[in-house]
Amino acid sequence: MMTMMVSRMIPYSWECAGCRSNQEVPVWRILHAGERPDAVVPDVLGLAVVACPACGAVALIEAPMLLVRPGDYLPLLVAVAGSELADPSPSSGPQLLREAEAAGLRGDGLIGPMVPLPRPLVPLVLTRDVASDAADPERACQEIRSTGQLLSDWYRTFLYNVRAGEPERRAVRALRELLEVPRDDLPDFLESHPELGSEPAIAIVTSELADPTAQEDVTFLQARMQLVKGLEAGQSARQVAAEYLAALDQFARELDERLTRLVTQAQRIPGPEGIPQAREALRLASELGVAEAEAELSAELAFRLLSVLPPDDHAIEEAIKLYERALSLIPEADRRRSAWVGNLAAVYHRRSIGDPAQNWETMLRLLDSVCTPAEREADPRRWAINQTNYGLLLSERLGGPSVEDLSRGIERIRAGLEERSPQRNVMDWAYSQLNLGLLHQHRAADSDLQEAERCYRQALRFLRPADQPQLWATLQNNRSYSASVSGVM
Repeated sequence: MMTMMVSRMIPYSWECAGCRSNQEVPVWRILHAGERPDAVVPDVLGLAVVACPACGAVALIEAPMLLVRPGDYLPLLVAVAGSELADPSPSSGPQLLREAEAAGLRGDGLIGPMVPLPRPLVPLVLTRDVASDAADPERACQEIRSTGQLLSDWYRTFLYNVRAGEPERRAVRALRELLEVPRDDLPDFLESHPELGSEPAIAIVTSELADPTAQEDVTFLQARMQLVKGLEAGQSARQVAAEYLAALDQFARELDERLTRLVTQAQRIPGPEGIPQAREALRLASELGVAEAEAELSAELAFRLLSVLPPDDHAIEEAIKLYERALSLIPEADRRRSAWVGNLAAVYHRRSIGDPAQNWETMLRLLDSVCTPAEREADPRRWAINQTNYGLLLSERLGGPSVEDLSRGIERIRAGLEERSPQRNVMDWAYSQLNLGLLHQHRAADSDLQEAERCYRQALRFLRPADQPQLWATLQNNRSYSASVSGVM
């Protein structure tokens, strides 16, 4: 599975003060420490400084950067250019955060707000215990006096900003931890986190409630507001916890009703037209942790994405991830596994990116996993489909199939035919006869050509043109060709 990187560099142009030449090198715009720990080093180029490729002269980078360090005391740092130093809330911060979130940045371990600092200060911050320094900024500035007055002044301003933002960071942290607290532990948690009744906590929840995109979660946000205001008013932790949990129970009922409504809407709009509804239902099922609904909706959305013809690379990659997610949520013995694995193999067959040999091996492994006696007993028709596809896949080995591949493929398709007959489903049976004939024709050993012609002729005995015109025409053409080559009339 492909993983999207949050970290990225951009071209940076400047005029070298040493040789007066115009230069351009890549510098960091978004840097995630978990992805690139090698780049979060004080003296690495592209972090705070660049070096001229012509003469080696060093210059400060005059461009903003978002430094992401999940779990750190200050996990979000906005390194700003000199032109933004006077702005207490530089606009580059929110823009960079939006870019990072669009690239896949998740909120785990990221406690806001973002803290701005001059980009040349980043190497110093990486080497200092900022939490300790913020407790006594003057002591810290005395210790770094040898780095120069400008850097020391910048660091002093930064530390006072960090200290001023600590109440908000504590409130953000407590509100996030609140989401994970077990019901029975909630009163004790509220007792040990008085910051939940602080002005910053109330301001944060007030901002959440004012967000137009959060209106569907208004019951939940009102419960949070009731909690922080109750603590601010001096209510007991036990009373606040009881009211909060009652409100959450109501919110849970609303979410269940909303999920049912979204699933119903998606079912009413079949095919590609219902993709937005299916996607929204899946998002809610995932957020609620309803594994059964998430599995079913993941497979359904994947199927719908592939029904848009022709599906683009993005749709194919998303469908792969969706089928993989669906399969991870159901038990091994689930009857849907055979169909979903077969569908996933079919998606890989349409994949145009990645290593073709690896894609082929992945398809082979997937189909092999569902061509078992247990799968045959659970779903004979799907087992026959997977056996037939397995046989065809063996004939498509990169570089050309061996005689052994074709022989194994013939065995697989014949095994699938044991569960097919013209009486059960004439088109399924005719497709297998066509594919069996093709593999015999390709192997072309001994009586293979006569056997291929027999497969086509057998299929045409039962299949009518009206059943499937394209299949009927293909069988006619193949029969005529095999008969002319093999001499059978």
